[in-house]
Amino acid sequence: MYWALPRRWRLTGLSVISVATLAWFSLPSALALLAVTALTFAVHVRRVPGTWPTLAAIVSLVLVFLAYKSLALFEWQASPLLLIGMAFYLLKALRVLLDRYRSPTESPVPPDVFCAYMLFLPTLLIGPIHGLRQFHADWRQQAYSTGRTSLALERLLWGYAKIVLLGSWLINLKFAFAIAGLAGEWPRLYEYLADLRYGLHLYFTFAGASDVAIAFAALLGFRIDENFNHPFASSSIAEFWRRWHMSLSGWARHYVYAPLAAVTRHHTATLILTMGLIGLWHEFSARYLIWGAYHGAGLVVHHRWVAWTDRSAAWQAVRQQAWYQVMAICVTFQFVMLGFGIARANSSADLLRHFHRLVFGAS
Repeated sequence: MYWALPRRWRLTGLSVISVATLAWFSLPSALALLAVTALTFAVHVRRVPGTWPTLAAIVSLVLVFLAYKSLALFEWQASPLLLIGMAFYLLKALRVLLDRYRSPTESPVPPDVFCAYMLFLPTLLIGPIHGLRQFHADWRQQAYSTGRTSLALERLLWGYAKIVLLGSWLINLKFAFAIAGLAGEWPRLYEYLADLRYGLHLYFTFAGASDVAIAFAALLGFRIDENFNHPFASSSIAEFWRRWHMSLSGWARHYVYAPLAAVTRHHTATLILTMGLIGLWHEFSARYLIWGAYHGAGLVVHHRWVAWTDRSAAWQAVRQQAWYQVMAICVTFQFVMLGFGIARANSSADLLRHFHRLVFGAS
């Protein structure tokens, strides 16, 4: 249907379908996202953007995000769709404004391209977070390809297989049932395996959803960057964050960490603050703040370890050995899984109970 439309109507058709889909599930969600689009476009389209209008729009979106997350704490959100979509949508809008602020002389894209980008249905709910200029470039050179369509359909099926077969059936059903009986007799083992179940379920579900989004976009002739790249094969926590939720970690690296590091010149504090903000982006709660700070502390320790071992040629040689790489992958995996134990706790009391059982084995 999309490719059957005349080219001049395709982007408009995409935007209309996205808005109609949002409105079907939640009219307030559609209106809120349209309001964010209008504000972002009003700044983006200015011939001379100016510092103050751009900064005012950025601050406005940040305040909207803070208000949205604060309301979510009291479960006042309009619908599950708004809860899922708004967090990614605001990051996409902030990326447009921050890029406009950094490069004020770049020409704005046409309105139909801008609306189709902001309301792009494949990535609207859970990302990946992609760029406006790449979207525009794909549109300018867009052409139907049977080979790309075939590959996209294969990836679409693989994405659904990750979600339904691996994430839901194998991990969340069969594996969860298999370990349920260990809770009383083997509490340490149960808590560890529960963390493992949570992490693997999250990975297969989110990576599968990213595969579906990337494949859906490819069917429409657009390229979306990869979001996961075998993260559990990482040999360090820094490498893990270059492979896990790559669009979010890349966004935070370019738009939070880099400017803060340039201003403060304090690598340690900036890393922990950036990771703490990533945690709060997921959820305004103590557990996600702790989870973010936990990963930030891990990144700080890793960078200091690398800096210390770089002083010695012998240590540099050791780090290249196969046994060291295998050990590093195992240590990183365990670190990440313990972090999932923080994220899966429903309260501070649950978090303390979890680690008490994990360490001491008692209830």
